[in-house]
Amino acid sequence: MFLCVTSHSILCCLAVLFSSWGRFHGVACHSSSEVNTNRQRSEEKRREAVEEVLVASLIPISSEPTGQLEKEAFLYAVRDINTNPSILPRHYIKPLVYDTKGDTWTGFQSAVDAITKGAAMVVGPGMSNVARVVSPLATHTTVPFITPTAPAQALAFHEVHEFVLQLSPSDRLYSQGMVEILLHFQWQHVGVVRSNDDYGRNNMRNLNTAAYENNIQIVYTVEIPSFSTTDRKQSDIDMVAGMMYQLKYLQARIIIVDVLDHDLYVVFYAAAKLGMIGADYVWIVSSESPADILDPQLVNLMEGSLGVSSAPPDKAKEWKTEHNVTSTVSVYQLYTYDSVWLLARALDSFIRDGHTLKTMTLAADSSGLPSLQRLVEGHVLVDYIRNVSFEGVSGHIKFSNVTGERLKSLHIVNMVNGSFETVGQWTPYGQTVSSRVSMGGDYPPVTWPGGSTTEPLDRASSIHQTVHAMVMVTEPFVFFSEEKTGNKRFSGYLIDILQELKERIGFEYRLEKWNGTYNDLVEFIAASDNPFTLAVADIIITSDRWKIVDFTISTHLATMTMLLKAPKVASASGMWGFLAPFHYSVWLVLLSFFFFSALILKLTEAHRKYHPTLKAGECLWMSFSVFFGTHKDDAVSSIHGRGWLIVTLMTLMVINAAYTAVLTTFLLSKELQLTVTEIQDLLNEPVGTIEASHNVRYLKNIEGLRHVLEMPLDQASETVVADRIKAFVSSRLTLEYIAAHNCSVHVPSSDYDFRRENIAFPVQKGSVMTAAMNRHIQDMWDSNYLSQLYKRHFIWSSQCDKLYATTEVDTIDLGEVAGIFLVLAIVTVLAIVGHFVTKRWFPNAGGWCTGEDPDEYYERMKQEQEESKGGSGSQYILEVIEKPPNTNDCLTPIGDIPQQQLHGANQTSC
Repeated sequence: MFLCVTSHSILCCLAVLFSSWGRFHGVACHSSSEVNTNRQRSEEKRREAVEEVLVASLIPISSEPTGQLEKEAFLYAVRDINTNPSILPRHYIKPLVYDTKGDTWTGFQSAVDAITKGAAMVVGPGMSNVARVVSPLATHTTVPFITPTAPAQALAFHEVHEFVLQLSPSDRLYSQGMVEILLHFQWQHVGVVRSNDDYGRNNMRNLNTAAYENNIQIVYTVEIPSFSTTDRKQSDIDMVAGMMYQLKYLQARIIIVDVLDHDLYVVFYAAAKLGMIGADYVWIVSSESPADILDPQLVNLMEGSLGVSSAPPDKAKEWKTEHNVTSTVSVYQLYTYDSVWLLARALDSFIRDGHTLKTMTLAADSSGLPSLQRLVEGHVLVDYIRNVSFEGVSGHIKFSNVTGERLKSLHIVNMVNGSFETVGQWTPYGQTVSSRVSMGGDYPPVTWPGGSTTEPLDRASSIHQTVHAMVMVTEPFVFFSEEKTGNKRFSGYLIDILQELKERIGFEYRLEKWNGTYNDLVEFIAASDNPFTLAVADIIITSDRWKIVDFTISTHLATMTMLLKAPKVASASGMWGFLAPFHYSVWLVLLSFFFFSALILKLTEAHRKYHPTLKAGECLWMSFSVFFGTHKDDAVSSIHGRGWLIVTLMTLMVINAAYTAVLTTFLLSKELQLTVTEIQDLLNEPVGTIEASHNVRYLKNIEGLRHVLEMPLDQASETVVADRIKAFVSSRLTLEYIAAHNCSVHVPSSDYDFRRENIAFPVQKGSVMTAAMNRHIQDMWDSNYLSQLYKRHFIWSSQCDKLYATTEVDTIDLGEVAGIFLVLAIVTVLAIVGHFVTKRWFPNAGGWCTGEDPDEYYERMKQEQEESKGGSGSQYILEVIEKPPNTNDCLTPIGDIPQQQLHGANQTSC
């Protein structure tokens, strides 16, 4: 295939006469003498060769338009190396070509077959998806793979893909180069048209990252499907035109096109239909295809557009002339050609330094693969490849020791007179944009669309329009006043942000009130047939919502928490705080009981024979001593009196314990733990949240939480207080605001927040407002403006001194102690009855109810007193002594009574 035999010479002659036919196969036209000379040199080298080196190629020949051209380039490189005596003089390269068809499984099978046959090196795969699949095989067998045209960024990580080397620039490099070209021309707002496939999404991800890092705003992205390479329909053009209309509406003037080569036709014809071709628009294409492979009418529409190419057009022309190629030359051919030469140069140095291509057979394993050949010194060969440096047809070839990527510059090209010409260069290794982008000077000036040499302006950089916004009133984010008119009806945190954006960007706005749910509002903004392009509400960013609308940068972080029923906390503060534990009725009963006890003591103890009279003050003192446990053991001597005393002391013990417990609870109530602290505490309990909000889906996905009720926000506190739900879940700011104005509910501390979400403005998909608002909202964060605004709006004083109350405390009322007072009342009645029974039927009952005769009791008491006096010298003892019924009561120091008076039966004075 790579030598021009006689039949090929005939084809070459026909190709000279019919150049279009010559382009068909990419035939290299050489004279017969040149062909014979090359054949002789190749045969001589093969005869003299000590060893044949099998080099395989994995190329998508049948699936890609340039596949056949890459195959020819591979064979050209093999031929040039085999006829060059200065490189690998004693080795002959034997080519082995595989068609991967762009399929991962076919590519993997081809790689296995090549290694099984003894391939020492492989050029390919040419597609990123195949290269990622083949990489583990390369690592396992230590056979180097040079992928000439796979641009996936992941392949650049040589720690992972050690034996797969990437010759073409990565997608990230392309995206960075495009963005810095935009910076060079000071373009800040761009539109994008990309393929709606994995390749387009990956490129868009890289472009978004590079644009964000450099404050370039992508105002709208059009995602188009891939179309047929041959059957071009007007309906496809009309469809894409409808999709691209938004770019025109949003005044996008700088447009990046990242689609497959055959889809460029549909994109540019749709742009022509919309009137977007001409001096007002600049198109930047990422196609590596040369102009002569494209449709002539398409080339005419692309006049004045810019492009980014990894190989200079003049190099391609030189290579085409050198090899007498009449076909189209693409950069993919140049990469393929340089890949073979890279392997040959590395192998030449490898062999000259005494290394060999010795292999060892790997045992078959359970994976089902056949026995493979492992290159013993494959790690060494890969190091030689990474250290090669030479000037190839695709530019200078050298790999970075740090990143593993090829150190590659990109060429800025301009479509002029039907072909691309180099107008600048971008290198990724300068310190500044100006040092990385080189234009002017030795480079020709750019010819812009319409033939102008004046640099176009970024006309979408300023917004002069009236924005129609729908406002959802949710306090404390947005407040609404019926007394005012127009935009002045609305106020609050989000309105202040919108007003600040208006002043910074320079647009006007008109606000209208929304009365529906969150999800309905998002869907309303997403509809393209209404003038409202912005929503002002505390809407959470979710993946489902982001599919239909764009979101600005977050205006604040919302943490989810719970609204709970507030416990009743009685106040124990103030000078009368000590009375708080008991209800006033209990205090009245206790006070009444104090005086009633004195009466009971009067009745039960006044019958004692030696103290027939008991004064009121003494009765009250005895009552006090009973209340506070300071009475003497013999203060109450009758059996009914002592029964009453036992129940009274038990009652007082209970009352005292209850008082102490409640007072302690008052003092420590704010230190107690919550009974509900996290969402898991609500399992199997009814829980509420705002209807049609994102929390509905979140709560219903919690295992065990099945009773989720949706309701308007204004019903939250009422439903919680009525115990229809255990808790209401929403953002902390919203619930704190409710709790600050309603003392019947409360919010736990922020330690128990269980979820955090970003709140932002939803904007209609593709609106130019998104990019403009993002830039200024980010500036508000950086300048601390939003933090100050947050404090001004969301730091409020609560009407309740218990916003974070944690436990239920209540006073003790009379009904809660009525039982013990009832028992006491019954015992009291029995004591009174016992008193009258004793007085009536047992008038001579002895002291302490022992049945002892009064005279004997008197004598015993006298003897005990004398013994006590004799034992203590001058000690005086006061004692109430019961005397015989015919004597008067006296309270006398016994030690001072003459001995004879103690025996006087008729003493009437003390």
